[in-house]
Amino acid sequence: MRKPFSFFWIFLGFFFAIPSFYTFGQVGINSNLSEPDPSAGLDVNFTDKGILFPRLSQTQIEAIINPANGLVVFCTTSNKFFSYISNVNKWKEIAFGSSGINPGGGWYCDDPITISHVAANGVAPVDKSVTYGTVTNIPGEPSKCWITSNLGSDHQALAIDDPTEASAGWYW
Repeated sequence: MRKPFSFFWIFLGFFFAIPSFYTFGQVGINSNLSEPDPSAGLDVNFTDKGILFPRLSQTQIEAIINPANGLVVFCTTSNKFFSYISNVNKWKEIAFGSSGINPGGGWYCDDPITISHVAANGVAPVDKSVTYGTVTNIPGEPSKCWITSNLGSDHQALAIDDPTEASAGWYW
């Protein structure tokens, strides 16, 4: 004799198992409950937060077994990002551009800076705006930021009110 509820349990098992084969995984992490972008497997969407990548030492990175192609980590030994490239079997540094964002606003040393010199009240001999390069890590002064126009200057102003163009504010 056949037990009728056995068929029910088999049917119920298929009912829940079959749809799981047809679902696809998109993950949205956000604070506004928005749906993930259809082109993304992982969509992280915040206006006041970033993504923090795994932070590993060089030794820990080298110990990863069979890293996935494109795996990204932050190396705490060198303070650089690396991505694993499988066709060359190497971790390659992710190169950064030359510009940066200062969290407090303002500017970083190594970025250019524009100064408007005004010939009023004896402050500068001529009116002009000059964009200066900046540099750090000068031998003997590694912690200071220097305007590159000061470096290698061949003319020193003779006084604060020196009217010559060559003395226009660079070497007092």
